[in-house]
Amino acid sequence: MADLNIPIYVWLIGGVVGGLLGLLLATLLFRSACDLVSVEPPGWLKSAGIVLLITALNAPINFGINLAVAALGRAMNLSPGWSLLVAIVIALPLNVLLAAVLYMFLLRVRFFKGALIWVLQTLTGSLVGGVGTLLVIGVWTIVDGVRRL
Repeated sequence: MADLNIPIYVWLIGGVVGGLLGLLLATLLFRSACDLVSVEPPGWLKSAGIVLLITALNAPINFGINLAVAALGRAMNLSPGWSLLVAIVIALPLNVLLAAVLYMFLLRVRFFKGALIWVLQTLTGSLVGGVGTLLVIGVWTIVDGVRRL
């Protein structure tokens, strides 16, 4: 069993570094999605601001939906997995709507082009996350195999 008695400053430094890397990656994905739909992406600082704004507005909405669906799920004896699926199905259209409306004003695009930017950003983010997860699993497996030799 691993010792998880790690000092708090290590967690704080890791959180700050991870948050900055996550913001950098999300900004890169946003700019890439803008390029894919033939919209001139804004500068890096404005793109990071847009990503932070969308995230800051979506987070409380998603949190509220998750709380409400979890409470209803417990009342209706749904499993946590089904409750999560229902929460995602409810939250996704609201996330698209919010992002598309904000992109209309911030990027000066039409509603459907803003929605397409969000869809492409989300799909490429999922793809990058999946590839990153597979890389971590592969490296972990190789290191574990070498250690057993």
